[in-house]
Amino acid sequence: ESRPFQIDNNVPVLGKHMASRRVARSIFIGSAPSVAEQGVRGVEEVRIRLATVQPGEPIAVFGDALKRMSNQLTYLYTDGSRYWYDTRPTVNRLARDRAQTYSADVVNQEIVTRLRAVRRIKELSAVHVAPLQTSDIIDEPQARVVVLHPEHTHKRGNGSSEALNFAKKVLEERGNSPRLYRNMLVFIAPDQTDMEALQEAIREHLAWQSIQNDEEQLNLDAQQRKQVQAQLARTKTTVESRLQEAYTWLLVPYQPEAIGQIEWQATRISGQESFYERAARKLHQLEALIPAWAPENLRMELDRFNLWGDQKCVSLKQLWEYFARYCYLPRLLDESVLLQAVRDGITRANAPFGYATSVTPEGRYVNLAFGSPSSVYLDDASVLVHPDAAQRQIDEDRARAEAARAATQ
Repeated sequence: ESRPFQIDNNVPVLGKHMASRRVARSIFIGSAPSVAEQGVRGVEEVRIRLATVQPGEPIAVFGDALKRMSNQLTYLYTDGSRYWYDTRPTVNRLARDRAQTYSADVVNQEIVTRLRAVRRIKELSAVHVAPLQTSDIIDEPQARVVVLHPEHTHKRGNGSSEALNFAKKVLEERGNSPRLYRNMLVFIAPDQTDMEALQEAIREHLAWQSIQNDEEQLNLDAQQRKQVQAQLARTKTTVESRLQEAYTWLLVPYQPEAIGQIEWQATRISGQESFYERAARKLHQLEALIPAWAPENLRMELDRFNLWGDQKCVSLKQLWEYFARYCYLPRLLDESVLLQAVRDGITRANAPFGYATSVTPEGRYVNLAFGSPSSVYLDDASVLVHPDAAQRQIDEDRARAEAARAATQ
């Protein structure tokens, strides 16, 4: 029933060499007798290896066994590179016992606190972290990233995961009202298995933190306090790493056809950067969030869904509403992307569309810009003009001007 025996049984590569049991024997023989008054206690790691490893055996296996034992054994002490057994239990056992006392709510709240502290990036500036209600997510025409709560996890191949169910609910409603700007949302969800590992790491970290807070009441000696500091630093690093590893799913709604159902694309995002950076890179690769747009692509969408209407023009403000609402259209980062595409388009020699500040009741385009630069405004009056209609008005104005000139000669 010894712990080294259990470690060997649970890890086949260690059990193959009986690594944990052999390391335990070497430490016991090398460090006994040991008393608290000794100035230097225990046996060095290099000597443990020398006493344990036989020629031809992988040294790393025994190093792994020693690391696992130092984290799990109740009576195994460590100080730097020295190890020894003692009759007093170490703080490791106390940490394990305390870790089991933290409820899921406490652990999840700690995760949420750490999620809110993750540095955001310019490309994904509008972020909602761990909302529990659909009403927590603003319904505005600006692209938003929703980082899901630790309870809302996703698993590969699971089309009805907690993450997807909550994301679908958010897309449909905000509180008791239907959501309008559905094409403005994407979601980052935690992996189910990785979230369990993160929660375990959080419990361990909180346990060591509580021991450090209670070190006076626990009457810890200098060596034990040093061990607590080392374990606290280790668990902090582990938590930070597992937090980034856990949030590895990008959930994106899309609509293949204008009259079809909204579908979901679940993509694994991996890498060494933060999950915001990984999500931004994947969104750009999938063209699921567009930070800059070519005028030709805007013209293609206008023609594809025949948004010109009878007057061969479309309100620029209404056009932005279409892009923000309907998931069958491209998802633009914000209205500035549309405005820049319009500015770029109207200045080209072969302009894909024109721009006018308003349309008169007679159907004339006021301050028409077609092949020339102009200030562009997103208001109720400004319109995009079909190139045929823009060219027709320009030709009519030119002909009228030539006729007037001829009459005065």
